[in-house]
Amino acid sequence: MLSEIFKVIEVLSLIVTGVIMALGAYRAARIGRAFVDPLYRSRARWTAGVMLLLVVALLGDPLSPASSTQPALITLPSSLMALGDISLFAQLGFIAAIFVFVDRTVLVTMDMDFFHRTTLRWPKVRILFYFLLFVGLIEGFGNSYLGGLPPSQVSKWEIYAVGSVPTGNYSWFPLFTFALLTVVFGCAAAAMVVGARRTQDRTLRRHVRFLGIAIVSFFIAIVTLTFTTYTLASDPAVSLVPALLFIMTGYLFYQVAMSLTPIGKVEKERATDSTVGPLKKS
Repeated sequence: MLSEIFKVIEVLSLIVTGVIMALGAYRAARIGRAFVDPLYRSRARWTAGVMLLLVVALLGDPLSPASSTQPALITLPSSLMALGDISLFAQLGFIAAIFVFVDRTVLVTMDMDFFHRTTLRWPKVRILFYFLLFVGLIEGFGNSYLGGLPPSQVSKWEIYAVGSVPTGNYSWFPLFTFALLTVVFGCAAAAMVVGARRTQDRTLRRHVRFLGIAIVSFFIAIVTLTFTTYTLASDPAVSLVPALLFIMTGYLFYQVAMSLTPIGKVEKERATDSTVGPLKKS
């Protein structure tokens, strides 16, 4: 009974996070339509896009096909089993999209640097990171496939191919996927921070800061969720830790959207400056 209560709390936390992210995506889309500067308009649209992908990934988790071995808040009928895969593809799509977003962010900060300095050799290493990201996504997809099979039905070459370690029946630890994504996003985050420190645009610097913190929070939540699922599954109370981290991540991504337009400062500038920054004149 207690485990069911914690499961409901975990699902509700995902729903709350999804609602926060959906509201943030809506605000980002509204903000994007108000921008004249294509740079800010593009950032607002990218923010809305990645947040919508994460909404689908989070809200798809409480859903499961009828044959799933995991408990779910809503059980889909067998005729809609394909919908159970939407969450997986949304997760992989979010990881890919957020890296493209970070890549574009680093390039933007380099372009806005007065001296146009190269940030951590990013123009050269970004191609390698795209390749590693692709490998990581393939391994993540393969790990999800193996996660529904008992170890006795999986050959050794499949285990090596996706870099997973069997920890029990229907339980697989995605070792290589975590390692690859840690390297890729760790270096990308460092380049983004260095680039942001070199730009004189306060709005962009604040936007990049929140973006970096939100990405770090997301991966900490994923790592915590995976760790508790594989090693502390016998204690359902620990599921509350990643649940709170996901809510924090949703709030941080909401701040990523709102950091693009400090409304109070814009209205203050309208009284003294006719340009009003990147926003349209009203």
